[in-house]
Amino acid sequence: MGTVITTKVVTDLGLKPSGKVTIQGVGPAGAPQSHEAATYLINLHLPNNVAIMGVRVAESSISGCDVLIGMDVICQGDLAITNHNKRTMFSFRVPACEEIDFVTEINEYNQRLAGVRPPLSPDEQRKLRNKQKAKRKKGR
Repeated sequence: MGTVITTKVVTDLGLKPSGKVTIQGVGPAGAPQSHEAATYLINLHLPNNVAIMGVRVAESSISGCDVLIGMDVICQGDLAITNHNKRTMFSFRVPACEEIDFVTEINEYNQRLAGVRPPLSPDEQRKLRNKQKAKRKKGR
């Protein structure tokens, strides 16, 4: 859930701890694991020129990288990962600007492609039934 940095980052930047936190994760063979870790207050500057100030990060080991961006950062903006033309693209912006709904997009696409209306939601089904009932009452 939270952003994590390695001891290498702490040392390279000469960071001073601001507190402690208990980190819970997954250890060998999927076993739950927890340990106490120092925390630091940092300003995070991402390669796409997004800056997030005052991020509380924990120091811990991470496999394959030095910084693991957690949901504490991701939930402040819009994150999209696409794979168009076999090219993976990661994009992130702050603040969040709009709702991205791939379900709505695929339903619209399928409707245009097949000429078939996407399935109605329960709320849409209820409204349609009420409209049909009103029509029948009017015809009596």
